[in-house]
Amino acid sequence: MCDPVTGMMAAGTLMNYQASNAQANATQQVAFNKAKQIDYQRSQTIKNGEIRQQQVFQANADRSKSAMVQLAGSGIDASAGSSNDVLADVMSAGAMDSMIIRADIDSQLHGLESASQSALTQGALDSSSINNNANASLLTSGAQTAHYYQQYKT
Repeated sequence: MCDPVTGMMAAGTLMNYQASNAQANATQQVAFNKAKQIDYQRSQTIKNGEIRQQQVFQANADRSKSAMVQLAGSGIDASAGSSNDVLADVMSAGAMDSMIIRADIDSQLHGLESASQSALTQGALDSSSINNNANASLLTSGAQTAHYYQQYKT
């Protein structure tokens, strides 16, 4: 049998170890939740980008129709010559706008993916650090308890 102080030290050490494990698990859960939130932002970025592209396509179609009406109203054949070049330029400008939007979306998605991976990695590192500190504390306290027990026995 050991003295009450040594027993209390052992119980306190074990409780501290269990609390550290709970903290490590909570830290990982927080990181996981942050990564889920970032994934939600990614899906919203995709949806918003699709809406922006659709708006560009619609605006481009409207400009193209307007140009055709203006050319036809002027008595110019819209399917030939320089009037055809004007329509092609309108279409080209719309395509460029769409590609710029797509590149912007891709850039945002890359940043969000990096943030998600960073959150998960940081959570794993923090959890590992907490567990390592708990293990070191457990070993140190165990050695101290054994030392005090040896003193008590003699």
